[in-house]
Amino acid sequence: MDCIQLRETHLDQACEIMRLNYEAERAKTKELPEIISTPDLGYFVKNAYALGMIEGDTLIGYLCAYPPIEDAFGTAGVKGTFIPVHAHGAIGNRRKKVYDLLYQGLAKRLVEDRVFSHAIALYAHDQDAIDCFFTNGFGMRCMDSIRAIDAERPIRPAKVEIAELDRNESASILPLRNGLIRHLSHSPTFLKYPMMSDQQLMHSIQRRDSRIFIARNESGIIAYIEVMADGENFITENEGMLNICGAYCLPEFRKSGIVDELLAFLEHTLHQEGIPLLGVDFESFNPTAREFWGKHFTPYTVSLVRRIDEKQ
Repeated sequence: MDCIQLRETHLDQACEIMRLNYEAERAKTKELPEIISTPDLGYFVKNAYALGMIEGDTLIGYLCAYPPIEDAFGTAGVKGTFIPVHAHGAIGNRRKKVYDLLYQGLAKRLVEDRVFSHAIALYAHDQDAIDCFFTNGFGMRCMDSIRAIDAERPIRPAKVEIAELDRNESASILPLRNGLIRHLSHSPTFLKYPMMSDQQLMHSIQRRDSRIFIARNESGIIAYIEVMADGENFITENEGMLNICGAYCLPEFRKSGIVDELLAFLEHTLHQEGIPLLGVDFESFNPTAREFWGKHFTPYTVSLVRRIDEKQ
């Protein structure tokens, strides 16, 4: 096996590896849609962070990272990069070894350029890749999960009002959006974001072109789910899929079943519109999100991160 710079001449083989790895995950996660075409990898071969592994004339693996960004993942003064789920793959009976050697080569280039924060998205059932990156010092940060919308799922009489908000009413979820920001800042998640204003919230909703579904009682909105067309990977771009991009319930209502009712209403609405799939991404170290979404959705990717010691 030889580790080489990935070139345009390797792209057809790389795309076939990408397809095979996706189909392997699809065999384990039945909700995943058929992919008609694979994402273009041409962008990656234009920089130095694109490696391939060959055996003879055959490409058996590849690993490509985005160009580094400053202040990566909210850490001031640290450069980082991300490897999306379609930008790597391996085939054969030595896949873990292939990934080991590819990451060794890529990490050398990254650290030489003082890129110390590395993140990668892996298929949730690709144990070879997961074992490789865990043993190379990575830890889990995020998960993408999917659910086939259940057309037969009954909608129970709601304890509270369940509805979709008009776009011009969307700012009314501001107290809950800022509640989510506070929740994410607490242990063990420790994600720090600034509080939002009405104007910032409306700009975010307009930019995402998202939809807001809410549960409301006599005192006001007590829970919301926000959905949009795109998500965190190429699979979410499927026309038959919408993606949850935000959700929050007031703590005193979390064990009441209200969010389950809200999710059922969302599913019913999307089914009426001919949407068969619903996705969600969340931080794996947020136990509230992990517990709730894990009851209803099947993971299909996990994102791992590693922070290199900067004293290099």
